[in-house]
Amino acid sequence: MANGPIEQPMSNDELRQLIASFAASADERLTRIEQICESNARSVQAASDTANELGVQIREGFAQAASQAQTDISDTVSMIASVTEDVGSLVESTEAYKGEGQADRAEAKEQREAIAQEHADFRVLMQSTLTEIARLWRSRLSA
Repeated sequence: MANGPIEQPMSNDELRQLIASFAASADERLTRIEQICESNARSVQAASDTANELGVQIREGFAQAASQAQTDISDTVSMIASVTEDVGSLVESTEAYKGEGQADRAEAKEQREAIAQEHADFRVLMQSTLTEIARLWRSRLSA
């Protein structure tokens, strides 16, 4: 028992037309696939070119940053060396001033001690002079 109408076999012309239609459709699809592939190839090439350009820019940026860092490090090392020299000079000057201050203090102490000794000697001399004057005065008064 048949479920539907029975189809008649195709004639040779109908088969040729069907095959030609499939071939034309396949050619159109193939052309469209080729266009898509070419578009994809251009996109891939553009992305590759962009990636290469970015890679060059990044490498150049890193090279510039490294060069600047090297310059900054050299400048910092030079500044540290200069400050170290300045500190060394300051320490030397401070030590010299300290030595001069200690020498001045020692000299002032010696001068104070010499003045104190002169004062003590003067007091002894005055005491003996006054004692001699008093003795002479008494002897004159008693004579």
